[in-house]
Amino acid sequence: MKISLTKIDANPYRDFDVHPIDPDMVAHLANSIDQMTYWGGIVVRKVAGGRYEQAFGHHRVEAMRQAGMKTAEFTVLDYDDDAMAKAMILENATQQGGNPTSVLD
Repeated sequence: MKISLTKIDANPYRDFDVHPIDPDMVAHLANSIDQMTYWGGIVVRKVAGGRYEQAFGHHRVEAMRQAGMKTAEFTVLDYDDDAMAKAMILENATQQGGNPTSVLD
């Protein structure tokens, strides 16, 4: 589903004090988006007020914003709170090479 990036909020279980957005990673991803475009793959859930919370992919969403994208394709699933936390843990463990601290990201 194509959704405006202005309607995408962070996963409520991500602790940005412990795992802040890495500006170097965002710049790398934004450069990749500029060169190759963005193909999707981020799961969101619909919440009140016509907004969406992303399960994972916080660096990718920030990179899309920095690359000047206004909308993107997202997969909308009916995730409960447990599913939101589990999806973030599994995705980050995979993306960060099994880093033990990634389960907190």
